[in-house]
Amino acid sequence: MGGRVIYVPIASPIHDPDAVRAVNDSIKGSIKDLIHGEQGVTTTVSGVRELGVEGVAAYVAPVLTGGTEHLVLELARKGAPVAVVAHRGQNSLAASLEAISRIRYEGLPAHLLMFGDRGFRESLEVFLRASRAYSGVRGSRVVLVGEPSPWLIYSNEQLGALRKLLNLKFVRVGVDEVVNDAARVSEGEVGEALRRFRGADMVGVGVEDVARAVKVYVALRRVLNRAGARVLTIRCFDMLDYGLTACLALSMLNDEGFTAGCEGDVPSAVTMALLSGVSSRPSFMGNIAWVEGGEVLVAHCTVATKLVANYRLRTHFESGLGVGVEGSLPKGSTVTMARLDALRGVIRAGVGEVVNEGPVTRDACRTQVLVRLKGGLKLVENPMGNHYVITPGDYRRELEVLAGLLNLGYEEV
Repeated sequence: MGGRVIYVPIASPIHDPDAVRAVNDSIKGSIKDLIHGEQGVTTTVSGVRELGVEGVAAYVAPVLTGGTEHLVLELARKGAPVAVVAHRGQNSLAASLEAISRIRYEGLPAHLLMFGDRGFRESLEVFLRASRAYSGVRGSRVVLVGEPSPWLIYSNEQLGALRKLLNLKFVRVGVDEVVNDAARVSEGEVGEALRRFRGADMVGVGVEDVARAVKVYVALRRVLNRAGARVLTIRCFDMLDYGLTACLALSMLNDEGFTAGCEGDVPSAVTMALLSGVSSRPSFMGNIAWVEGGEVLVAHCTVATKLVANYRLRTHFESGLGVGVEGSLPKGSTVTMARLDALRGVIRAGVGEVVNEGPVTRDACRTQVLVRLKGGLKLVENPMGNHYVITPGDYRRELEVLAGLLNLGYEEV
């Protein structure tokens, strides 16, 4: 996700300007390739208030001296995440601790970093990935195609909490509107999209089935464009009444950098958007199909093809209709699993290893990811709902920082 990183050094006007300049040059020189713009040393509230916030993903604010707490607070009140950077001298840490305590009390997004720590630069990069996810999702529009599925009796309770937490704007669209739009998609548009699947292995489905599924993709993409949105979730089982599924369409959208989730599950779609935000990769939403012996089976009938080593097109598991995606994440790869629970106020995350190369059972959805996860049993012993989200890589640190920016707890499994 994009967004500019702005360097805003902060100091008291009464401190030695040479000392201030020296430490500022040292901090800036170590991270200059990570920032996109900078301010001169800021010493007044009016100077902070003049700073623009449009298009800013994060501020990096070295606290060069003491007596600056009110300036750091004023910067945080602009709404973009702030890396409050303390150093060893000039009462910097003392001011930073006081400032960030008030910032957190006000529920504003900020994170404290220590310049001089061996891992300072790496920690700043973690913060910036978390900040881009935060800024990319907060205040965004989320398209709800149909109402959330009726069986999501816990997840459905979270819409209000999610709206408040991330200032989300829900755009509601009927399933019938998507079906009608799909029927009007031209053959030329279908042919262009079908080229993605030239040579793809198909089992139980044909080119005509794929063409119908591609029309749903085109229709959903138009919905997103009209809404000015990047995130969508659809009550996909209602599509079965028309002999259609959304599985392939969602796969295609996720491959293109949108976030597209199933079953009208808003918490999962938001988790997908946040996890994709920190990883810059698509994410996969699935059912917790089974947990046993330190392994968790996550399964659904769609996955972004950019995530998998190979895939084939099949029917939707439960209905035998439409087109689903049976994909295999690379065996031995590291993945992060996560879920945001806005009612409990927590992000839960864990990292594990993919241990399968293809489906492990006929009794679960088409894409199956068997993850060796040390704390997997916790998903059953202390449940937070059904769906979890997976992306390649280890992003626990980013999610912990993100939880802090959102004033949420962080729980590792």
